[in-house]
Amino acid sequence: MAKMPSVWTYRYGNNTITVKNKRATELYVNDKLCDKVKGLHIKAEMACDLDTGEKVYVRVFGTTTIECLLTIDNVIQEPVEIS
Repeated sequence: MAKMPSVWTYRYGNNTITVKNKRATELYVNDKLCDKVKGLHIKAEMACDLDTGEKVYVRVFGTTTIECLLTIDNVIQEPVEIS
């Protein structure tokens, strides 16, 4: 059985954005914790602003498979690494 992803990494300009879904779901920008949802959920939503003022919005969701949807100013971003 394949391991479900628990970390998604995105690159946007000079920023590295990381979403971690373990005992809590956490959103990091350049290794700084920006938002956190404690516990396990079917859907976790988080948000923060980049230094440029652009809005980062994240939704981690699923039951048998876990997915991460990250948008910046309403534009869907693709992860560069999933683990």
